[in-house]
Formats: sequence, structure tokens, C-alpha cells
Amino acid sequence: MTEKVACVTCGTMILATTAEANGGECMPCKRGFRKKLEEGKVRAAERKAARANPEPATLHWRWLVNEVYRTPSGIGGLSPANQNFFAAFQVEGEVYNGGFEQYFGNSSANFYAYAVRGLDDIGAVECRDILIAAKAVLFGAGEVPATQAARFPEIEKLGPARTEALNALDRRFGAAAARMRELGRDYAAKHGLWDGF
Repeated sequence: MTEKVACVTCGTMILATTAEANGGECMPCKRGFRKKLEEGKVRAAERKAARANPEPATLHWRWLVNEVYRTPSGIGGLSPANQNFFAAFQVEGEVYNGGFEQYFGNSSANFYAYAVRGLDDIGAVECRDILIAAKAVLFGAGEVPATQAARFPEIEKLGPARTEALNALDRRFGAAAARMRELGRDYAAKHGLWDGF
């Protein structure tokens, strides 16, 4: 049987050999990322609770995704306020997840014109301007191609300079988008988007 002892910092049971090698600490404590692990557990529990009892905003978003991607009318079947909301928050999600390169490489950019209008309408004007600048890095003064397949050739041409320009815009968008959730709540309330959810 392998002997285990408690980590001197967090109390987690660890192998005695690990404790001996690390001054009594487990590897996460020794390397300084125990706090991040614990924060991750808290966020996971919050997400689990939110899934069990979703808020109107979550239910609304699920409904939007279903309407856009699983109904024949797609985004055209939504009210202008819902179109704006959906497209604006698709940009936010894509840029946070993988930057503008991901946004323009995915189907989300099929709704670029809606996103520009949506960011403006919800009051995220700086985010709108950054989106337009990212579009210019990839497509210049031309229109954003309407499909993923048509956008891929330009994305594949990204060299180091254009990639760095997009990365800088990703960072700017991240800072500018700090208020987007608040603006989105206000916009949803103003247009009754979450009513009935």
C-alpha cells in the first residue's frame, strides 16, 4: 500500500514521496496554481447550477441560436432587436474564444452586417469600430464574403504582420467589451427581449 500524507498547505492527501520532494506540499500548491484550481471548481459549480435553473438571458440565447440555425427563416425571422442582439454577442463570444480570426473563420461572420448594426444599437460603439478595423485587416475596403468557404482564402493568406494586427485588435476588443454584458441587459430590457423566458 502506498503511504499518503496531507499537503501542509491545502490538506489534500498526496503521496509521501511527493510531500518529501516538495517540502510537504502537493504539486498544485508547490507550483502556485492551487488557487486557480479552486476558483475553477467554484465556476464549474456555478455553471452547473445555472444549467439546472437557467435565467431568462440563457433561455433567450438558446432560443436565438435555435431560431437562427434550426429554422428555415434563420436570422431573417427574428425581430430587428433580436437580430442585433444575436449578431453582436456572437462577435463577443467568438473574439473571447479565439479572436477575430476565429470569428471571420466561422459561420458567425455570415452575420457581419447585423453585428455592426447590433454593436452600434446596443451602445458598444468602440467594439463596432474594432470589428470594422478587423474586417479591414482581412478584407480591406471590400465586403465581407457571405460564406465561410468564401472567407477562407483570405484567412489563409494571413502573414505575421496581419496576424499581429488582428491579435492587437483582439486585445483592444477584450478591453472595450468589458461593458457589453451590461449594455446587453439594458438593451434586452428596453426591447423586452427576455419577456416570457
